[in-house]
Amino acid sequence: MAIGGSSSIPILIAVAIVGLFGVITFALTAATLGTLNKRYDNLREQIVNLENKISTTTPTPNTTPATTGSTNSSTTVANTNTTEATTYITTSSQDDTTTS
Repeated sequence: MAIGGSSSIPILIAVAIVGLFGVITFALTAATLGTLNKRYDNLREQIVNLENKISTTTPTPNTTPATTGSTNSSTTVANTNTTEATTYITTSSQDDTTTS
């Protein structure tokens, strides 16, 4: 029962090979997507853990203890440190110019 002089066995073999490659491709795709999904879930968990560590080590503005004295104590400390650094740099550069 050949149609056009060709037998149906070679066509059946060709369809089976194409189907086999299709099944293999589908299985590899599913495995790849499963692996990627697992990795992204792992990354998501690591990000959440890191955010929790950061939030527990860094106090929020509402939880900082009240300071006694002026409300600008951090500004005063920063200004003092800046002044000291400027004084040190100025005196260091003056020492360098006097030696030359």
